[in-house]
Amino acid sequence: MMLEFSPEEEKLWDMMDHEKDPKKWKELHEKYRKLRKEREDRELKDCIFAH
Repeated sequence: MMLEFSPEEEKLWDMMDHEKDPKKWKELHEKYRKLRKEREDRELKDCIFAH
């Protein structure tokens, strides 16, 4: 099962791609990881291969 970016994740990813300041990039990355983790937990909770 291939997971696609959510619109929010895609927006954060684009912002990270253009961010020059390491501190701001890290903040964006943390937000992205949190969104990704929440979505993976929600979408993969019944997938036998995800555990």
